[in-house]
Amino acid sequence: MKPYIATTKFTLPTIPVLSLPIQISAELPAYGVMLTPFPITFILSNKTIYPQEAVFQLESIHGFMFSGQQKLKLRLLPDSPHYLNYTLLPLMSGNLKLPRLHVMLERYATLTSNTQNDQPDIHIQLEENLLRQVPTHLLVIPSTDGLLESSEKNPTFNQEEIKNV
Repeated sequence: MKPYIATTKFTLPTIPVLSLPIQISAELPAYGVMLTPFPITFILSNKTIYPQEAVFQLESIHGFMFSGQQKLKLRLLPDSPHYLNYTLLPLMSGNLKLPRLHVMLERYATLTSNTQNDQPDIHIQLEENLLRQVPTHLLVIPSTDGLLESSEKNPTFNQEEIKNV
């Protein structure tokens, strides 16, 4: 008895692939301490053979103060990374949203993918894909300075009590 094989052929829809001309990554600590400044560095790399002009803007967030240029226009040359250095000061503790870096590539500033309201235009898609590797939140712990001093003055237990338990 011969086995029967059923074969079905159909065409798949085409998927548009968005080529990203630049790559963005971030270097920052694993956690922050409230009211203690820490550095954050955005590393910008041009992946094409052509210079890319872009406008970068770091948004203000109520949980952080920062030092550095809030908005600047750069020309990214091929094969030469550019570093945007900022110093952030967390004003509260918790899992805080980091200031977002907005990117506007000059080459794509006037292009839109569709005129319908429900379709995002191409520079929003580019920004979302460019910033996919950049962290959006950071854990900020309370300052430990006051906690250590108060626990030394008013200990709630001592080592002998722990051994007896």
